[in-house]
Amino acid sequence: MKAKKTYLIIVIVLLFTIAFYAFVITANSPKQHEGTEKPYHTAMEKIAEIIEADYKSRKSFNNDDFMYTLDFKNGGIYLYKESQDILISANNDFVIEFGNHFGLGEYIGCIFAHKNFLSFVPEGGGRADIYSINGKKPKYVYRNEKINSFYRLYRVNDNWYYVEGGYRSTFGLF
Repeated sequence: MKAKKTYLIIVIVLLFTIAFYAFVITANSPKQHEGTEKPYHTAMEKIAEIIEADYKSRKSFNNDDFMYTLDFKNGGIYLYKESQDILISANNDFVIEFGNHFGLGEYIGCIFAHKNFLSFVPEGGGRADIYSINGKKPKYVYRNEKINSFYRLYRVNDNWYYVEGGYRSTFGLF
């Protein structure tokens, strides 16, 4: 009789723990990203179009990774290659507008082009806006950073995704 009572208490505690953990995960998931475009999305679309055209024009389109940077003061878009910035587009008002939205570009550190994806990565990392050139779901945040169970991926629209996470707990439990 006492063993059944102990067993019942253990089951109740486990069920409560699982329910609590599920609640915490769903309460912390940023569902506002799913299906919602950001106010600066139009500027990001234009930036992505220019970078996509440059990226496709390179010989090793599917094999190499490229890094692009933005000049939010003068509206320039640069390819960063072999320790130098190569101007690919200048005087773009939408780049300045995009930078003004975040206080001269505090948000975007760089844009990585990897296979069929452009990842707008903030300086601190941990999240990214990803443009899918072919509309397929991305497998990487950027370069070799694979989207795994530590990331949450949200589809914003046909070609845009938002990903966040990548942090592991100290003990590797979650």
